Amino acid sequence: MHIESPRAPRRRRVGVAKEFRPLDEETRVASPNPNDCANDCANDREQDSGTLIRSLERHQREWAAERKVEVDGAGLTLSLDANLISPLCQTTRADLSTSLPGILADGEKRGEMSALCSTAALVHNVFDYWRGRVAAPLVRACGSTLSQDPLELHFAATGPAAPTAVHTPGSPADVVLAARARPIVVAASFLEPYTQVDNRPAPELLHAKATWSGLQACRNLTIDLDSNTQRFQHLAVARLLGIGQSWTRELGERGFRLLYLWYDCGGRAADRVRAEIDRFRMRAGGELDFEARSWQEFFRELCGACRAGRAAGAPASASGDPASAPGDDSHESYLQYLSSRYFPLKPSS
Repeated sequence: MHIESPRAPRRRRVGVAKEFRPLDEETRVASPNPNDCANDCANDREQDSGTLIRSLERHQREWAAERKVEVDGAGLTLSLDANLISPLCQTTRADLSTSLPGILADGEKRGEMSALCSTAALVHNVFDYWRGRVAAPLVRACGSTLSQDPLELHFAATGPAAPTAVHTPGSPADVVLAARARPIVVAASFLEPYTQVDNRPAPELLHAKATWSGLQACRNLTIDLDSNTQRFQHLAVARLLGIGQSWTRELGERGFRLLYLWYDCGGRAADRVRAEIDRFRMRAGGELDFEARSWQEFFRELCGACRAGRAAGAPASASGDPASAPGDDSHESYLQYLSSRYFPLKPSS
């Protein structure tokens, strides 16, 4: 019997490397230009954000039309009170007028708070309702367990003795929840993340090294922003850093909680905002007790806390007498107002 010997493994043929030839002109033209790609991405972002802004503005106009609220062509209500869930109390009016001149009115012109898409109006409509009430649902929605009795609200606050304690231009918090425990300092936004955010740091933040004690990472980020404001295009990082620096000077390191509230529109635009929040947390979160929540998350938690409190029979007012609290003690009209105006859709996950 003849047995064939096993075949040796075939060797790979090693050829001679081909001569490198440059791309011909036609191929070069077809190859993508990195600058063109960057411009295309920027255009896509602008179109994406523009669509979201128009959608939000359209919904606000529809809400106004349903409630027969008169609005001019610029999206300003003819009456400031018509843009608010309740008229401004004297304390809130004084806070806003002192720290943000012109937000209520600029001479004979109506101020930014009269705009249907005003962040200041959104903040007032959510927070000012809780004056004189047991604010446990509000505190829970902020993600905190601080003692809510007594709780003071300060709008457009620049420091613990708002609004005169700390003079940091352009960095007032939208609202501060002050209690015996650490205060919650709230910086809020509505349409701002979907527009071109101005992230130029105030000169005072750049040159006052001594005021950054305990905040070296925050100071480094401020210096980075000064050299390139485009590092963050959607998150108002310069403002967050200014607020953090101001309150740290007064209360010490991590002596307060900084809460950023932003409107989650979903889609790629919201993903970009979320990514910048994560980047800011990585750069500065170790020095600041920082948390970000979407308004949708906030509202979902607020609704649950209000209904849980009602089921438990919690009093509506800080005095313990439901009758002494303004409005109804079920919070349903308040929640319905916010839902129909700002949160008509299911919050994105």
